[in-house]
Amino acid sequence: MNDLARLPFLELTPRGTRLHRASPQRGPSVLVAGRGHQAPAALALLQREYALRGALRPDWAAVPQALQPSGEGVVLLLQDPGGRLLGETARPPMAPAAFLRLARAIVSAVAGMHAAGIVHRALGPDCILVDEAAGRATLTGFGFALRQGEPQTRGEEALAWDDARFDYMAPELGGRMNVEVDARADLYALGCLFHELLTGAPPFDGDNAAARIHAHATRLPSPVHALRPEVPAQLSRLVLRLLQKSPDRRYADAGALLADLRSCDELLRRHGTIPDFVLDAGAALAGAHEPGPVVGRDDELAQLAALYRAVAEGEGARTAWVWGGPGIGKSALLREAVARMRQPVAPLVAAGKCDAARSGVPFDALARALEPLLQGVLGSAEADFETWRDRLRRAAQPVGATLAGWVPGLAAVLGPQDGPAAPVPGDAALVFEREIVLRAMARLFAAFARPERPLVLLIDDLQWADVDTLKVLERLLIDHPDAPLLLAGSMRSGETDAPHPLRAAPLFSRAGACHLALRPLDDDAVRALVAQVLHQDVSALGPLLDLVQHLTGHNPFFIRRLLGRLVAKGLLAYDPATMRWAWHAERTAASPVIHDVGELLARELDEPRAVVDAHLPNCVGIGGATVRWIG
Repeated sequence: MNDLARLPFLELTPRGTRLHRASPQRGPSVLVAGRGHQAPAALALLQREYALRGALRPDWAAVPQALQPSGEGVVLLLQDPGGRLLGETARPPMAPAAFLRLARAIVSAVAGMHAAGIVHRALGPDCILVDEAAGRATLTGFGFALRQGEPQTRGEEALAWDDARFDYMAPELGGRMNVEVDARADLYALGCLFHELLTGAPPFDGDNAAARIHAHATRLPSPVHALRPEVPAQLSRLVLRLLQKSPDRRYADAGALLADLRSCDELLRRHGTIPDFVLDAGAALAGAHEPGPVVGRDDELAQLAALYRAVAEGEGARTAWVWGGPGIGKSALLREAVARMRQPVAPLVAAGKCDAARSGVPFDALARALEPLLQGVLGSAEADFETWRDRLRRAAQPVGATLAGWVPGLAAVLGPQDGPAAPVPGDAALVFEREIVLRAMARLFAAFARPERPLVLLIDDLQWADVDTLKVLERLLIDHPDAPLLLAGSMRSGETDAPHPLRAAPLFSRAGACHLALRPLDDDAVRALVAQVLHQDVSALGPLLDLVQHLTGHNPFFIRRLLGRLVAKGLLAYDPATMRWAWHAERTAASPVIHDVGELLARELDEPRAVVDAHLPNCVGIGGATVRWIG
């Protein structure tokens, strides 16, 4: 096709790099991208899309055929899969049944793309072609796409995002989150599309691109069924799962999303509604998502809530230490407690995690806890920023240059620092300088503890903490006893016996400290946890519940992992038609998953087998189990 000028064109979209359909008198039609665009940014998008042609497949993509000169510019010719763009095909708000047919076709194409190792990054109604008669969707507009694992910074400066794409942009693409962009960014875009198809509008609006980027990063979307009550609540929950800010809380992959859409479609056709069922069941049980509310820890949660109320009511700093074996739920307890801290005012939360592999990095866990707080300062209004900069500059003096070297966000807030960096703490010849650094680091945290919004500082795995990190926490409590601060830490009970520094640290024995030793769940809590994970009535759990209790030592992490492994091995499966989980005891009894639970969990936790076995007192086989289906 050498003379495009002689062909009749149908404009499919006027936005972005523009897309036309050219129809010669003989031969198939062809898609033409970039017609009428001469800008270098538009050419860069066409070149990137053409470079990916070898990875694209016609069953889910409009495959590029050639880059061809046209007038004073270049156009991209693509194989025409037929159909119309989604923006022209769909007429939102759509009825649930019509939406599900369309959504299945779109997600099928996205699943094919991800299976080929491509992340689109710019999914929207102008890059999805829909053939309604064939029930098929095809993707185009791959100028922003990356191969999975490819660094996302290569050539980014040459790309120009048109305004409409910001309606569907995942938070991690907006530069507000320090996470790697992967295929789950496309799932977020699908959530925005689905919200628009079901309600008539994307989840967030804004006067400009910056406002919408901010909304994607900070605002919560309205549930679809709250805007359109005729949409089943289960379908609304599916959309909200896609719109989670954290990629880890979205669907694990497009295949799992497609499976749930099929289940919704089948249930709607069969029952006229969509009863509740477990979304992304395999990933949820395997632990891909954060666990739900903790069970069996009401007393501990009440104690933590009382500590926070004392802090918020101006009674000074408080401390809480949570002890327990691996997987017993220490971190989950602290997360749940913080989620419930809303009265009299919600706290500012900073969280860090000590890592044995990084114990030689000065203040590593503390630096990571500070970073999100500092990012919030950087994103504040100009007047507020200047106030915070002055406050933090005073806190960091006279070792601001040293602290800025360990905490990148602090360097960005403070700006250039005069004078050389102070020596790294720990040198016996520099005891005085070390003390100055420790106290300055403590003052940085105290600066964020304000009466109008108390600070909750969570430090996980303190058994791996270096001495200087413990000293900073000690200084924080000694130097700032009246600060509106709740310091909470978790420790593995088998790894903090003497002579670990924590046992000897004054902050551990501080008057009024709350010590919570977590033990295995009782029988009622195990039943509640399994019912919560499976979304199934406890009375229907039968032998599966007995199996779980028998093999896991009533440890909540082990329970979730065991259920996840049973799903992964096909020994436990969800049937949407009956809305129940089913398992086969005889096959389970013969499975290696059951015969060596200790080895499995040791690998999951990256712990020595002996450590795990100590927490599995009842780990035995079930060879005598009878065959029975739950369902």
